[in-house]
Amino acid sequence: TDVLTGIYNRRGFEESLFSQWETLCLTNRTVCFASLDLDNLKAINDTYGHLTGGDLALKTIANAIIHAAPAGSIAARFGGDEYLVFIPDCDERGAQLFRRKFEAYVRDYNRTARFTVGASIGTAVFEMGAGLTMSHCIHESDEQMYQEKKRRHAELKQHRMNLR
Repeated sequence: TDVLTGIYNRRGFEESLFSQWETLCLTNRTVCFASLDLDNLKAINDTYGHLTGGDLALKTIANAIIHAAPAGSIAARFGGDEYLVFIPDCDERGAQLFRRKFEAYVRDYNRTARFTVGASIGTAVFEMGAGLTMSHCIHESDEQMYQEKKRRHAELKQHRMNLR
């Protein structure tokens, strides 16, 4: 497990999911991978310090994931400020529900926090089957997350331009 957040680290995630992967592929179940990337960690660390800023932000995102992920999910701090969640028996509606619950938790936290936390989220839904690899699933959810991050940055840039 990741010492700071209490959820799996990358190795724990991979070992936990790998042990079930072949069985999952035989079931043709629909699953979701969600990739998350904490927003503005460097700015938070620079302004509030690592212990009372960055570490708190990392823990908050992990808590939001735990709150939003249904039972049976596998969540990990995959590295630095990136997180990965495997959600079994999850279709597009379930992926959206995870996203809404995550965002609601973060919104509630931000109402009373000293600084705002947020994360870009990408979800990818798959029907398990022969030939599907964990690497492919992670890559696809990462791609969705990066598209979301680009969209959010473009919206923020446009908002700043509109304020001028």
